[in-house]
Amino acid sequence: MTIAEERSTCVYFDGSCPICSKEIAFYKRNSTHKSFKWVDVANVETVGLLPQGLSRDELLARFYIKTGSGQLLSGADAFILIWKNTPGLRIIGCFAGLPVVKQLLHGCYELFLWFRRRKA
Repeated sequence: MTIAEERSTCVYFDGSCPICSKEIAFYKRNSTHKSFKWVDVANVETVGLLPQGLSRDELLARFYIKTGSGQLLSGADAFILIWKNTPGLRIIGCFAGLPVVKQLLHGCYELFLWFRRRKA
């Protein structure tokens, strides 16, 4: 990812989810790219910042990142991008990017989402 893309990368998260909020707060404090744009989708004031093609409900249901080049990442792919840009997690991000590990992470994230929907 180029510097220009990093500066215009939007991270869409559910600020009403206690787990999500704590994790995003950690990333905000520790990410090496302070210019990531963090968008709390649960906040009604962010309506103008939401990407075209995805509803608020879709964005609340899953973790998304839109890069400056317009690439939309979700789930494990989105986490991997954040991890690669967070000191102390870079090695995890690189390891998580390996195909077999990424598949496992996708499955784990889907399982997390299943439990999260059941609790809602």
